[in-house]
Amino acid sequence: MREKECGPWGAGEEMYHGLLLDANPRLKKNVAHWLLERGAEYGSMVAWWRQDARNSPHEGIDLYRYQDLAGRVRQLAPGFAVPAARAGRVGRVLADFLGATVWVEHGPAASGALLFSAYGHLRPEPCLVPGRRLEAGEVLGEIADCRGHRAGIAPHLHLSIGVVHGMAVEDLDWPLLADRQRVTLCDPLLLGLRHFAG
Repeated sequence: MREKECGPWGAGEEMYHGLLLDANPRLKKNVAHWLLERGAEYGSMVAWWRQDARNSPHEGIDLYRYQDLAGRVRQLAPGFAVPAARAGRVGRVLADFLGATVWVEHGPAASGALLFSAYGHLRPEPCLVPGRRLEAGEVLGEIADCRGHRAGIAPHLHLSIGVVHGMAVEDLDWPLLADRQRVTLCDPLLLGLRHFAG
C-alpha cells in the first residue's frame, strides 16, 4: 500500500507550526491553534468557501483561520509569510488561480520515489527559480491577496505533501496530483501543526 510511503513525512510535534510562526514574528506569541473547518482539511469532498461538493478529494489543507491566545478567531491576511517545511530544492513555480504554487523536492523516499511539498496561492519570492536550494524555514513567499477574486475565497495557504513515482517534481501540476499511479498524497498534518477541527 503506497500510503506507507507517507512515513518519512512524520515530523516532531508542531514542527511546521513553529516554522510558520518563526516566519511571522508578529503572530508568534498570538497563535494558539490553526482552525481546520469542514472543507479545509485533507481529503474533504466539500469546498470550505462555498460549502458545496468538490470534484475530487482535497489534495491538502487550507490554512486561513486561527484562534489566538485570547480565544478569538482570526483570519490570515495577504502578506503572511510561508516557509518551506523541509530543506530541498525548488522544482517549479507555477501560476494557479489565486497566485502561484511553489513545488519543492525534498529528496528520495526509501522506495526511491521523490518527496515533495506544494505551497499554493502565494506571491512567491522573486529568487525562487527551479533548482535553487532551500533550507527548512526559508520563506518561499507570501499569501496572495485574492480578496477580489470572483470565487469569494479568503486569502489562504494551500499545503500539499506527498511522494512522486517515476517523474520529476518539476513536472508536477495540479491535475497530476489526482494521478494515483504517479502521486501518493499524504496528510499535511504529518508535518506537525497545532490545530483544532473547526
